[in-house]
Amino acid sequence: MLTDEIATYCRHVLDDPNTVFLPNSLLATILQRGYVEYRRLLPKEAREIRYQPAALVNASELNLDGVLFGDPATSARCQEITRVQFVDATTGQFLGLLSPAPSFETLAPSASNNWLSALAGGQARWWLDRRRLRFSSPVTATIQIYYIPDDAGKFTTATIATGAGDYVDDFDQFHDLIALFGCKHYAMKDGVLSQPIMAQTQMIQAQMQAHFAETRSGEGSRYVRDDMGAYY
Repeated sequence: MLTDEIATYCRHVLDDPNTVFLPNSLLATILQRGYVEYRRLLPKEAREIRYQPAALVNASELNLDGVLFGDPATSARCQEITRVQFVDATTGQFLGLLSPAPSFETLAPSASNNWLSALAGGQARWWLDRRRLRFSSPVTATIQIYYIPDDAGKFTTATIATGAGDYVDDFDQFHDLIALFGCKHYAMKDGVLSQPIMAQTQMIQAQMQAHFAETRSGEGSRYVRDDMGAYY
């Protein structure tokens, strides 16, 4: 579903086509809040995107201010870095991972940190120091940064307009949740939550959990959390 289709469905569930009581500005706000909640349920690998800077030459750090962080940022603003990896500059083929350091202090080589180097197998490590990605040793290579982007700005009055919908993600079968979570935020003003909406939300969330438990490799299913007790 596109953002405008989700907005139409939300109005249908609320049974409130009147834009006086539910103007598009408010509809966009509640859907954005619903989208944030929906995204929390997705596995990390389903949310992450990639940024590849220019090849590094003897770099001890990479400044991401104005790129992944700050205002404005030239790429989608970063919420969380999930992994940093080496790739072939020509083919993009994966070559290896840079391990995240447990703290900034462990980046600097010292006698007390020898055991950390041994644990890391001699791999270069990284640490996000505010808006700078710092390395344990100078890096001359092409790297890729996988990260989870900020959730802001998906649902706006422009993107919910009929015919102007924006792509959300590939999990169309669960997009009802965005509208249903939005309905919850709208109903909060009256202090009354619809039992049918609650039941439908719980059913689709259970289907979502089952889907990722069955189709994701490794422990992907553990990222889909059962938070219904917190919602209602």
